[in-house]
Formats: sequence, structure tokens, C-alpha cells
Amino acid sequence: MKSPLCADIDSARRSLETRLAALPPERLVAFIARLAEDDPRVHRQVVDLFAAQRPPNALAQRIEKRIAMVFAAAPKYRWSEAAALGSELHEVLDLVERELLPAAPAAAFAALADFIGRDSAAMESADDSYGEIGGVFRRACEIFAAASKEFPSSEALPVWERLIDGDRYGCRGELPRLIVAGLAAPEVDTVVAKLRETLRSGGERSGSVAWRLKAIAAARRDPDLFAEAAYHGGPRYKVPNVALEVARRFLDAGRAQEALEHLPPSPQGCWNPDGDWYETRAAIAKVLGDTDGEHRTRWERFRAAPTAERMADALASTPEKERTARRIEARDFVRTGGVDVVGAMRFFVAIGEPAEAAGIALARSKELNGGLYFDLLPLAEKLETAFPLAATALFRALLDSILTRKQPKTYAHGAAYWHRLAKLAARIECWPPLAPHETYAEQLRTTHRLKRAFWTAVDRHDSAGWTQSQARREDLLAKLDAHEPGEEPDDEDDDDEDALD
Repeated sequence: MKSPLCADIDSARRSLETRLAALPPERLVAFIARLAEDDPRVHRQVVDLFAAQRPPNALAQRIEKRIAMVFAAAPKYRWSEAAALGSELHEVLDLVERELLPAAPAAAFAALADFIGRDSAAMESADDSYGEIGGVFRRACEIFAAASKEFPSSEALPVWERLIDGDRYGCRGELPRLIVAGLAAPEVDTVVAKLRETLRSGGERSGSVAWRLKAIAAARRDPDLFAEAAYHGGPRYKVPNVALEVARRFLDAGRAQEALEHLPPSPQGCWNPDGDWYETRAAIAKVLGDTDGEHRTRWERFRAAPTAERMADALASTPEKERTARRIEARDFVRTGGVDVVGAMRFFVAIGEPAEAAGIALARSKELNGGLYFDLLPLAEKLETAFPLAATALFRALLDSILTRKQPKTYAHGAAYWHRLAKLAARIECWPPLAPHETYAEQLRTTHRLKRAFWTAVDRHDSAGWTQSQARREDLLAKLDAHEPGEEPDDEDDDDEDALD
């Protein structure tokens, strides 16, 4: 599903295309010519458009020249200019994918092999393997696999092997997975046989060879080959993460009993130990019809890291007559167990019991870490309407953290918290276990009297304007499908203002 922002962009593009189509051709021609004169990128794209109308061999020659020119110029780019280089590389791939591949797959295959083989020029200049440049080459690998389908596999195989063996920067990492779709089965079998032989011989390359074999095995949904590559001669449970990964491959292939045999006996030593192991064990039990085992595992997972979602999963696997008692037990476990204060509050808010979250905020106010603003701020805002005292505890933690860190760029947020605390205080009659607002405010004024930038921010704070600006910011982030904390940490200390503090 497209984000609202993407939908708006698509709608605007369609509207623009409709309006352009209504213009007289001579006006469009003159306009595009002026653009091409003023903008080198537009000029390149216009020339590409001309080339696309020519015979495939002429288009292939144009693309060959474009590839040589772009990569020859790549050394002038640096990491900070990776996006600009990536844009030029994408232009070439656009031309290959849209124009050359449908007309001449063999020529597209050769052009893409040339493109991928030049990755060192881009990576050594604008090393960005997990960003713009890496994305370009991952796309190139995808198009290369599509072109390979239209090319004789026996002739394509040596090209695949050369490109895979020559991967020095990691940006060809998709090729071992894509080879399953890009080549016919006999050629893939040939690659697998060579990799297995290399793996059995050991040596320095065994790690990279095992990785390639796992990628092929995963694409083929072959858990036996995946296990062979993952363990490559070692004992099953020596590395729990590896054994867990193998177990999940067998489970995905519908071989639950073998998945159970590979699964480590406990989550100890696994990545994300409070999640993946339990989920895999419960899924295996469900496939095997082990209702008690699934029920037990899901509750163990909940106790390992309690969340509302995990309680719901556990309750769904619990006999209906036991669910009320187990839900009460789960709530008591979170309230009195070893769950961190933020986790406990979030749990009760998520299950629709904010009063419990408010009680935890007050009972454990000394544990509140205002540096966790991305957790505390949403909780404070959820509680401030019905539970002003609990919200006060959270906003105080946020403000205390800002002032303790001495980071002036966050003082605008601190000023907002200061004024929100004053508004909350007007609604509070009974203060224990917190100190009254007057006492807290006076203590802050005394302790942080030299933070002139903060007190200036307090004096100049416009509550209405601040609320509107934050709402606009959150709306923009939502349209971008992004999340960004409301208060951004800053490494710049407030040294001048606190020199005498």
C-alpha cells in the first residue's frame, strides 16, 4: 500500500502529464530544448530518448559509451556526493531496463555484466555500499538476472561465476540468490557442485563459499543444502544462531520434525533471545499438533519479554476456560515482576489500562530515564488528560534529562515541558509521592540558574505556536512513513552557561 505522500506524488504527476499533453507540440519541443541547453542531466536524457528510437545495436553502443563515461568520471565523486553519482548510474540502468532489455536481451545482459564489473570505480570513490551506490548495484543485479533468463544458460554461466567471484565490495551480494532465477537448473547445479567441493576442502574461502551456498539454498528452498552450508563440518549446536536459522529453513519447507531436531535446546546464545527462538519453537509445535507445547512456549516467550502482543498470542493458544485466570496472572507478572518501568507502563497502556500505567509511573518514578524520550513522551501525552500527577512524573524526567545533559538545542523542548508542568500543576490537589510543583520549580531555578539559554527559551515559549509546529512536523513525518523522536539529542554541551554551575 502506498503512503499518502506517494499517492499525492502520483496524482500530481498524472495531472501534470494531462496538462502537458494538451499543449501544442511545438511549444513542448521549444520548452524541452531550452531545458536541455540549461541542464546537462536533461540533455543526457534527451539524447538517451533519441538513442531509444534507433536500432538495438545502436542503442547498445550508446549505453556502452554511457557506462564507460559515467564510471570514468566516478573518481571525482566522494562519499558526500554518492547521491549524485547514484542518480547518473540509475539513468543508465533506466535506459537498459526500459529500452534495451525488451528489444535485445543479449545486449542488455552484456551491458549489465559490464556495469556490475565496474563497481570498484564507484565504490572506491563514493563508498556507500549500504546506501545510494549499493542500491544501484543491487538493482543492476536484479535486471541482470532478468536479462539472463532470455540468454542461453550455458553461455551465461561463466559470466555469473566471474561476477560472483569478483565481488570485493559486497554490492554484488544479491547474485548468489538471483542465480537460481537467472539460470536454468542444470547450470545452478554446476555452481552448487563447485561450491560444495570448495567448502569441503576448507581454507580461507570457506566462509564466503558457505554464505553463497546458503543464499542459493534459501532461494531454492532446500533446507538440506542450507544446513550443509551453515554447519560446514561443525557440530549442530556449536553456534546457536546458526542452528536456529537452519531450523527455520526446515520449518519453512514443511519439515517440522527435522526443524525440531535442529532447533537449539534453549534460546541461550541466540540473537534476539526473547523472540525468534520462542516463535520458531511455538510454530514447530503448532505444525506438529503439540497444543500443550505451543501453549507453554508462547507463555515462556511472554515472560521473557512481556508485551501486549505476546500476551494476546499466548492467550490465543490457551484453552478458553483458562484465559481469564492467565490474563490476571500475566498482569500481575508485569506489575510485580522484573519488567523495566517503561516496558510495564507501555504494556498497561496497550491493553487499555492506563490507570495501572499511571500507578507504575508514580510508584517507580525514581527509575524513569528522561533520556528515553521516544518512549516517555508518548506515554506522558497519553496520561496527561486523565492522570496529571503521573504525567507530571514523566515530564519532570524528560526536563531533568535535558538540563542535566546541557544540550542547548533541546532547550526549546525543555521549555515546552516546563510550561506543560505548570498547566498540569493547576489540576493537581494531592501531590504525594511527588514534591509539589512550587518546590520542584524552585529547585530547578536554583540548580540550573546559570543556564541562561534555557530560561530565555522558557520566557519566549509560545505554547500555541509550539503545538502547531509540532503537529505539522508529526503530520509530515507520518506522510513520509517516518518516525523521528520529538526531542533530538545534541552533542553540543552548554559549557559557557554552566561554567560556574
